[in-house]
Amino acid sequence: MISVKHLKKYFPIKKGLLQRAQGYVKAVDDISFSVAKQETLGLAGESGSGKTTTARLILNLLKADGGEILFDGEDILRLDRNKIMGIRSKMQIIFQDPFSSLNPRMRIREIIAEGITIHRHMTSKETDKSVDEVLEMVGLPSGYKSRYPHQFSGGERQRIGIARAIIVRPEFIVCDEPVSSLDVSIQAKILNLLKDLKERLKLTYIFITHDLSVVATICERVAVMHNGKIVEIGDTRTIFTNPREEYTRRLLRSIPIPDPSRRRHFNK
Repeated sequence: MISVKHLKKYFPIKKGLLQRAQGYVKAVDDISFSVAKQETLGLAGESGSGKTTTARLILNLLKADGGEILFDGEDILRLDRNKIMGIRSKMQIIFQDPFSSLNPRMRIREIIAEGITIHRHMTSKETDKSVDEVLEMVGLPSGYKSRYPHQFSGGERQRIGIARAIIVRPEFIVCDEPVSSLDVSIQAKILNLLKDLKERLKLTYIFITHDLSVVATICERVAVMHNGKIVEIGDTRTIFTNPREEYTRRLLRSIPIPDPSRRRHFNK
């Protein structure tokens, strides 16, 4: 579904009164990878490694400085505005912060329905039905649609964010650290929900995270990013049991494991 080839994004470092570029931060530095249909690929790495910038380039939220991004065989970096809008509903994002990503002045119905307002032509009755359907999918009562974001817990707000993403029936979703701001007990429920929706709706995910324990839960493959480059990519089980790079080994050692017997998880 997604094929990324030699993707680059450099941000200028400007100094002086004239703010001239004195150098560049290579946020994404000539990376290539692919994601198969109905696969979950993890982009893992520390903060500043380039994983979120990569995802925003794929969604065309940032302009790339070079490379190709093929979506179903079509290079989205070379599409005009009209064609980009034509595929926008096929590509969605679930944001990290479930509070700041929801407009506090909008009711839940308006927030969730925003995508179909833009991409679909539906009556008010049809829109209400669609909102009810996705609320049911994410485990929330339809009566919640008249409330505002501040009336919900963090986990409930993230479910609303997920509902907003799936209402346009996308094929591909970027999950940008969607559980990092949630309690551990809530994280597991959201991860299980994402896995269930993937099977039910035949979704493809890129899952961004700094936490390799989350990768172990949801991703079939993982690409490890460091300083804008992919330093290692492969099957999750292989990466966890036999990492090639020292950076990957350091990330793995940082995973808190209260029960040492769990270290055998990927050897079974």
